[in-house]
Amino acid sequence: MSEKFLINGKLNDTGSELWSNILPVPDDIAKKLIEGKDKRVICHIEGIRKFHCALLPNGLGGWYILINNKRKKELGLKSGSKVTFKLEKDRSEYGMEMPAELREVLDQDEHADELFHKLTPGRMRNIIHAVASVKSSDIKIRRAFVYAEHLKKNKGKIEYKELAAEMKEANQQARNFPS
Repeated sequence: MSEKFLINGKLNDTGSELWSNILPVPDDIAKKLIEGKDKRVICHIEGIRKFHCALLPNGLGGWYILINNKRKKELGLKSGSKVTFKLEKDRSEYGMEMPAELREVLDQDEHADELFHKLTPGRMRNIIHAVASVKSSDIKIRRAFVYAEHLKKNKGKIEYKELAAEMKEANQQARNFPS
């Protein structure tokens, strides 16, 4: 088990509509968690489940993590709220948890799995997040299939406009022919 660092901080507002909240991370702790270019950590805040994130430089020699508005609301926090949180090094394979539905689709499709693993770590996390961000297992499976087919059709490249159209079509088909 990796070392966890307890931090008492204050939620700061950045002014952004999506990522309007940051938690500063003391430099000495950040340096213990960063390994080369790997800045992935797991954050534990009381009241919500742990989440995977990255330490980000503030441009002034310090570090922070982002707290999105959904998490802020879950915690009942306001800008300036005092927050106690724990950080630990993220040792997961992808920098976040792989949904079982995506793992199963990739396990059953060797070509899609190979193409997925040739993507950059950030693009892999984007796919993982897109699949994991819904509650319904059926929708996770549908999204995983669309991504797998998209990667195969485009030889491992992600064409975002095309992907959005494919996702929309898959969702429409699911509405027209529910299981």
